[in-house]
Formats: sequence, structure tokens, C-alpha cells
Amino acid sequence: MRSDDREYVLKKRDPNQWTSGLLQCNSSSALSALRSSSTTTSPHTSRPSISYRYIGSTADRSGLPPTGQSSNWISSHGSKYQRTSYYPTSRIAYSAQNFNFNTYGNYPSTTLRSQSTSSVLRRSSSSSLFSSASSASSNIAQNSLNDSQHSTGSALKQTIPPSSSPTSRPTAKVLPYDEQGTVVDCGFTGLRNIGNTCFMNSTLQMLVNCKELQVYFSGGYYKRDINIMNPLGFGGRLAEVFAEFMKQMWNGMNRAYEPTKIKELVAEKATQFANFAQHDAHEFLSFVLDGLHEDLNRVRVKPTTNTIEAEGRPDIEVSREAWHNHLLRNDSIFVDLFHGQLKSRLQCPKCNQISITFDPFAYLAVPFPKEKRSSTVYFWPLDPCLKPVRIIVRYNADGKISEVLDALSRLVNVNPKSMRIIEVNNHRIVRVYNPDDSVNNILTTDIIYVFQVHDPYDCNDDIVEFAVVQRLLYRKGIGRACAFCHATDVKLKTCERCYDAFYCNRECQVKNWPDHKIGCRSRTQAEAVGQPFIISLPKKRATYSNIMRNLESRCKHSVNVFQPPVENNNDAVVDPLESSRESYVGSSSCFSASAINGNIDDLPVVPVAAKRQMVLGEPRNKSRTESKLFLVRKLQQSDAVFGDTLVDSRSDTALDLPNGTFLSINWWNLKCGKEYLTVETKRDVDVDIEKTAYYQKMSSSMASSSSIASNPSLYDMLAMFSETERLKPEESWYCSKCKEHVEATKQLVLYRLPPILIIQLKRFIYTTSLMTVHRRSKDDRPVRYPLDNLDLAQFLSDTAPSGQETKYDLTGVVCHSGSSYFGHYISLGRLLSIDGKTIEIDWRNFDDSIVTRAQLSRVQNDDAYLLFYKQRGRATQDLLKKHYGIG
Repeated sequence: MRSDDREYVLKKRDPNQWTSGLLQCNSSSALSALRSSSTTTSPHTSRPSISYRYIGSTADRSGLPPTGQSSNWISSHGSKYQRTSYYPTSRIAYSAQNFNFNTYGNYPSTTLRSQSTSSVLRRSSSSSLFSSASSASSNIAQNSLNDSQHSTGSALKQTIPPSSSPTSRPTAKVLPYDEQGTVVDCGFTGLRNIGNTCFMNSTLQMLVNCKELQVYFSGGYYKRDINIMNPLGFGGRLAEVFAEFMKQMWNGMNRAYEPTKIKELVAEKATQFANFAQHDAHEFLSFVLDGLHEDLNRVRVKPTTNTIEAEGRPDIEVSREAWHNHLLRNDSIFVDLFHGQLKSRLQCPKCNQISITFDPFAYLAVPFPKEKRSSTVYFWPLDPCLKPVRIIVRYNADGKISEVLDALSRLVNVNPKSMRIIEVNNHRIVRVYNPDDSVNNILTTDIIYVFQVHDPYDCNDDIVEFAVVQRLLYRKGIGRACAFCHATDVKLKTCERCYDAFYCNRECQVKNWPDHKIGCRSRTQAEAVGQPFIISLPKKRATYSNIMRNLESRCKHSVNVFQPPVENNNDAVVDPLESSRESYVGSSSCFSASAINGNIDDLPVVPVAAKRQMVLGEPRNKSRTESKLFLVRKLQQSDAVFGDTLVDSRSDTALDLPNGTFLSINWWNLKCGKEYLTVETKRDVDVDIEKTAYYQKMSSSMASSSSIASNPSLYDMLAMFSETERLKPEESWYCSKCKEHVEATKQLVLYRLPPILIIQLKRFIYTTSLMTVHRRSKDDRPVRYPLDNLDLAQFLSDTAPSGQETKYDLTGVVCHSGSSYFGHYISLGRLLSIDGKTIEIDWRNFDDSIVTRAQLSRVQNDDAYLLFYKQRGRATQDLLKKHYGIG
């Protein structure tokens, strides 16, 4: 087509559609390129001209169809064209007698026709074009120049018929091409990014490179399975769109394809994909697989099924029944290829009831081994007479206190729910931890004590727990004179609140109160000794005598108590607390439980010159006339100084003390103005040496077997997947025996392996809190995974069906680079034959529309997120033959 000294070539973007777009060419350049050969060189414009070279494999040497047979000739010879650019400085001649046919692959210097630059004519136009070319072939100029040489060393020559008019300039005409011609090698078609859709492109490429799905959709076998009545599907629309998508990806006609329809259909069910924001590739993949499964579900009417429980029956019997129930509702090629079965074991922590079920899965989400942190803890057994044990525990550095208790539980074989943990510093309780507290709150300089407490289920009663601190009753020597009248020859009494003021009688105390009350109320500290601890008792047994007995037995592990020689008895024993494990401390009833509150009538006074009795010489019995070693106060908080003093009720009635009460042991360090008890803190807690050595050896062996490297392997993560874990409160399980929801322990193990295994490396962590809706983070640690011969035998249940192929080969990897908030997805894949023995297309890198060959070293990628493994053997071959007769 010519107009105003310009020539135009019709351009067609899509082989299936005709457009009227025109490609403007430089007429002078085209004319220069078509002039006859001569020895002189004339100046030419530097602007490039465009032509299309004809290439083929079986055609007449003339390069032109026989007269009148243009249409049939095209169909039989499968003509192909390449688009090339040349500059007029290179004179090119075209000769009908010397037309060269070669495949496009021999000329790497040329640019293969892409979808955006292809110039194609309809078959209806072929006849007129070739008729014109044939009629003009006899007038083709004989002078010609050789074509420019390519890297192969061969010359490509073309024949261009001149215009029918002797005065017209030659026209660059585009010859038609065969619609079956190859534009790109099969398996190298990319996917266009239509706006943050790399998450979709990377996962779809993995499905495209599944040989079983390629055969299933390209061969039309999917049509017999389309389920248009399934309300959970898309009425077969997604299956049809995916089949067309698979065809376009493998017909070799597209350098890049735009999967817009797939995205639009998935967004109908999952509206989060309707926008063009960044999304999780695994989430999109799960929706695609589920949608295709429902569209191709062979089950037309889904029956109602119940969860199958083992209830003591053999695993193989229960698993078959559970799998049969699964197939009653779900039966498609996606179930055949991607679904496996897990054995789930739940155990109630209260009644130890075990529930075993068998659940289907479409992919394995394996957790990253968490970074570990080590702490030395002191474990105090339930029996207060037993010495504590020093143990090193390892737990997740970003975990919760419950994980510390779980780690300790595995060593000492005690239910974590029956353990309490406190943090101690300088003889004081820094904090009493709850299981949900973060371990980041623990200071490395503090000491961690863990105490075993009574289990209400075992005691059949409510439990009361007491957190106890130890102090000296007096912070200075006893006064020898009344604080008001300064009398020294009378028996003195002390203020119970501060134990710093001494009086002859109540009259002196009342008169001195205006001066004393300021100092009395301002006392905020007491001299702490020993170590704090926790005791527990069933509520009905929390009597005064039982509480005192437990306190004395527990505190002797952290303090040494001495008494000066007694004048009336030279046989006094030095250490009163080592006399007997069944020792008992009596109490007189002269101690008031009142506290100063501003009312003069309630001012407390305590006799301080009581007659001393020998209490240390022999094991003490339950006589109530024993001398007192300490008094006990009920505190509002652990660091409080004052509180109500516990009074002996002289009965077996339980004291009315709420659970979680703070108590203080106040040692009688002074009496009658003289030293009464000497209380010394032991340099270290008196631990059980033998048990400490045993647990140290045990914890070391566990640490070596679970050591975490900076780059864990896939085997490490699969092992963590099968570890026993405790359910979170929001995941609690209903125990049919206890008739309540409990935080049971759960373990998952592989039972039935799928032919194609999808593994998700759980890099992304989503957490919620009261302050924010959610928080995302990403674990960037590289994971080592095998490219061939992944063996899952060690992760299979002991009762799994025999004869399963446990070895897998890697076929694809979806990789994510960036953070949890933004990044980019690519994928790497190879195409294996159905039997898995042959690599049909080796590793390629899929980066949206760009597809290139990938080096084997790149397949082991630090950014791997999804792994696709194909089972060795005939599994997929047999199922395709069974359902569709594919041999």
C-alpha cells in the first residue's frame, strides 16, 4: 500500500484476529534494498527497513507456489516467516532461482516473530498474494547480491516480485504463514504480569509443567469429568478456561500469555484476588486447585459422612474407611495426584484419652526450626522434703513460657499444667509467669525456679497455691528501754507492724503513737534471706499446721538456721531445720492479727520476752507447746512488708486463703534483746547432685539431636512437622470423656503418600495482638532440599500401608524474594515424563513473561517457598490408565 511517497505493510497482532493496523516503512530504504547489483556503492539512508524472510523445510526451490495453487500449497508446505531488520548499506538481491529454505533456528541473528510484532494475513488473502507473486515472477531482476551472513555461515536469500508497473517502486509485501508455525519452543512460554500478579504466574507455571495435567487437559480428557451442577465449583467454567490456558501454553504460538480469565474466575470465590495487590502464592494455589477439583469432581451428589475414629481398631482398617469416606465426596484427578493421608493422634492431658483419626491433605506446611535459647532452671518436686534439681532446658527464643514448661516436661515427665515458674533475683520474686507470657521477658541474669504443684484432677479437690518469701523479723537490735518513758526494768512489748518500737504497756504506746506513726508507716523494706518458693495444698487440707510444716520443709533447702547456746541446756542442737523431714513448728496464740489503721484501740502489741523452750534437740512432734522459729504474714503482693499474721486456729479446719496468696516467712532473729536465731543464706541452693547429673546428660543428648543450623534442611523441617505439640487455647479439643475442651497434645505423621507432593516452607508468620490487627514476619533462612531422591520413609507411620514408594524427585520450586509486606515471585521447573524416568524439558527459570534456561546450581535457591515433588514409579501412569485409558 502506498500513500504520499510512503509505503505501508499490513500488520497483524494476533494470528486468530485481523486488525487494520499499519506498519509504516521508509520507501527509499525499501527501494534501495531492491535495486539491482552493481559494483558502485550509492549512498543510502541509515534508517533500517523491515522485511520478512521465508523459511521452510519442504518446499519448491523457487520459493513460490505453482500458479493457481497458492492456498493448497501453503497448507501442504507449512511455510514460515521471520521478521528481520537490515540497513540499506547492505545491498540485498532476491532471486527466484536461488531461494533458500532453512529452519528459523539456524539463524540466531534474526528475531523470531513475537505476538506483538507478527505480521500475518488471513488464509483468504493467500491466493491473491501468491497469484500476484506468481505472475510477476518472470519479470524478477536477475542482478542480485548475496544476503548478509549469519552465525551459521549460510546465506538466506529471498525472492521479491517487482511492482506490476514499470514506474512504481517495489513494495515490501508480507507473505502468509502457516498458523501451526512455531513461535517459541514448547515449555518456554511466559505469563504476563498484569499488575502484581507474579504470585499467580509462578504457581500456574508449576501446574503447566505437570505432565499429567498437560496430557489430561490437552488431550480433552477433562471434558468427561466436568461437573456443572456442583455448587462449590464454577459450573465447569474454570476447567474450560484452564484447558484453553494449557493449550496456549504448549502450542508454541505465544512468547507470553495473559491468564486474566483464571484470575477473574478465582476472584469470584476469593474476592481478595479481585484487586491487583500482592498476595501469597500458596494461598492462590490452594484456591486454584480446590476450584479445579470441584469443577472436575466425578461425584455428582455428595453424601453425608462422619469422622471415623479408631476406637481401638487397627490403623489399616480405620485409614481405609476414612479414605473411602473421603472419596465418596471428593473424586477428581486432583485428588488422585495431590491428595495424601495423615494420621492424627490427640491425647487429653487430664484423663489421657487418645483419639486417632486419618485426615486427607493436599500439601504439607512444614515449620522452620526456631532459634533456640538455653536457660538453667531449678526444678522443685512436689514433695517439699525433696531437694531441687538443676536442669538446662532449651526452648524457642521467640516462644512463650509454655514452651519452657513443655521442654522441661519432656525431661522430668511432669505435666506442664502442674508446674509454676517464677523469676528470682536477690532473694525476691521478680515475676510469677503465666504460660502465655513471652520468654523475652526473662532476664539472663535472674534465676528461674519451676515448682511442681498438686493436680486438682488427682486430688479431686481445688488447689490453693502460695508464693513465699523469707525475711528477718527485726531489722535492728531489740530496744532495751520503752520508747516513751524509757523504762528498762519492765517486760517490753513491740509494735507488730514495724517491730522497731518497744513499750512498757499500751498506755505508753498510745501516748507515743503521734510520733511513731510516721516512721511505722514508712517502712517499705525488710532484710530478705534464703530463696522464695511456691507450695500448694488441696483446699480442704490447707490447715495452719500443714502450711507451717510445708514452709519449714521447703525453706531449709536455701537457708541455714543456728541458735546460740542455751544457758539452761548445753545439749542444744545448732541446726533446727535439719532435725527431721517430719518436723513440726508449733505456735503460741499471743500474736495479734491486727494492723495499725489509725484506730488506737487496734494498736497491736506482741510479747517479746516469752519463756524459751528447747525445740532443737530431737525430732519434733506435733506438740503445740513448741517454740516458734518464724511467724507468717499474708501479703497483698510479694514485695510488701506488712500484712496480717496467720494465727493458729488449734483445729483441723482449713484456713480461708485464696489461691495465689503471697506469704512471708519472718524469722525470729532477735528475742529479749538478744540474738535468738542466726539465719544464713546458703551459697547455692541445696540440689540433688545425682539427679542433676542425670538430667544434664539427658538434656545434652536431646540438644545434640535437635541442634538447629542457620540453614536447616528439609529433613529437619519434616521432622518438626511430626513432633508432638500442645494445642493453643483457641485450638482446644473436645474430650468426649471429660466432656470439656482441653489443650490436648497432637501429633501428625504421614500415612498415605500422594503421587505429587506439594511442600510449603512456612516462611510467613502471622500473629495477632490486642494492640494491632495482625503482624507479619518472614523467616529468610535458606533451606537445603534434595533435587532428587527425597526419601520420606522415616516420616511414615509405623502402621502405614506397605509397598508405598517413598522416594521423590523435585519438579518445581516457587521462590519469594523480599519481605513479608512486599517482594517478587519467580519459579523454577522441569518437565518429567509420566513415569518420571525421562527429563523431557530441563530446568527453566520463569520470571513472569521471561523464560530462560536455568543452571542446576540455581535450582537450590535460598528463597524457596513452595516445593513440588513427583513420586517415583508408576503411580501416575497407572491412575491415568485406570480412569482415561492413557497408556
